[in-house]
Parts: sequence; C-alpha cells; structure tokens
Amino acid sequence: MTSPEPALTAPPTGAPSHSLMFQPSFRPDPAQRLYCVEEAARLLSLGRTAVFELVRTGELRSVKVGRSRRIPATALDEFVSRLVNQAGEAA
Repeated sequence: MTSPEPALTAPPTGAPSHSLMFQPSFRPDPAQRLYCVEEAARLLSLGRTAVFELVRTGELRSVKVGRSRRIPATALDEFVSRLVNQAGEAA
C-alpha cells in the first residue's frame, strides 16, 4: 500500500496565499503549459526576483495574460538547455 502524496503546506501567517516558497512539496503538473513567476522560480531553483530579472533581460521568454506575466513550459526547457549548452562549451 502506498502512502498518499503530501499535501501542499499552508504559508505562514502574513505570507501571500499564492506563495510557493513555503510549499516544499510543490510538484508541477506535467500537462501545465504556463507557469506564474513563482512557480517558474521554484522549478528553476531560483528566487522570484531572479526570474523577473531573467524575463526583463529577455533571457527567459514570457507572455502576458491580462495583467499577469506567465512563463511557457517550453521557455523553461529552452532556458535550461541554453545553460547546459553554455556549461558544456565552457568545459
């Protein structure tokens, strides 16, 4: 018998309810196509500010959905591939 997956933990009092920084068991849905900046930061093991900077400089592609900024799953894959290729070239 397998144990159930751990539920997402609630953020501490005063933290925004959408904050993923306090959710250690965050697991992305493989079918998800767009991620908010906080989710992308979690997936890349970066801070929210760093992801906003990558978006601002164009290193990480993003799209606007209404007033929100979203990161396509393909943009995350492209970004990681570029990092791996750059690391391979530097070695």
